[in-house]
Amino acid sequence: MKSLRSSRVEGTRFLAEGFKQMSNPPKVFIGASGIGYYGDGADAELTETRSKGSGFLADLCEDWEGASTEMEAMGMRRVILRIGMVLTPKGGALAKLLPVYKAGLGGRQGGGTQYWSWIAMDDLLRVFHIALLNPHFRGVYNAVSPTPLQNREFSSALARKVSRPGVCSAPRGVLTLLLGRMAKETLLASQRVIPQRLTESGFRFDFPTLDLTLSHLLGRH
Repeated sequence: MKSLRSSRVEGTRFLAEGFKQMSNPPKVFIGASGIGYYGDGADAELTETRSKGSGFLADLCEDWEGASTEMEAMGMRRVILRIGMVLTPKGGALAKLLPVYKAGLGGRQGGGTQYWSWIAMDDLLRVFHIALLNPHFRGVYNAVSPTPLQNREFSSALARKVSRPGVCSAPRGVLTLLLGRMAKETLLASQRVIPQRLTESGFRFDFPTLDLTLSHLLGRH
């Protein structure tokens, strides 16, 4: 937790201080944040207007975003992307899940009713590109697909793509024992996040559904 705060909050403050010393600072700052900002939202749809939730990750994201506010005073256009689970077989959550599911040991996490919000790496890169070049982009945007899924739906879809049963499960108690507080705020937290501002801007997702995304990423068209 200390490492997360140091790399994100202190790292952003370091950038801000460096920009102050520049006679010609960048015109645009794109800050990465996370949907952990919203905490556990149960079944509620979480748009950019939703207030901050509770928990370590919510506090971290608030401070992370706040560390870049003074960049606006320098005349920089500031965009904050609250990013969900980024799907790519080359790293992150999917890279960790794939070996488990291919071994036939995949399944729901906890009760499986919690919502997971995700985005294909391809779409996320396009979001960054547009945020950099489009002068109308300003403020907070949820960088997630428009179709969040309950964990049990996500697990079933992944199991089908690797042609395995996916009937195993990781009980809430076991996850909490292994990962402690972070299990409650990541795997077990329900975050039904909606990319309202991206949609209103006219952004079109190339991979809006999990089935299409996994087919693309795993070469299973």
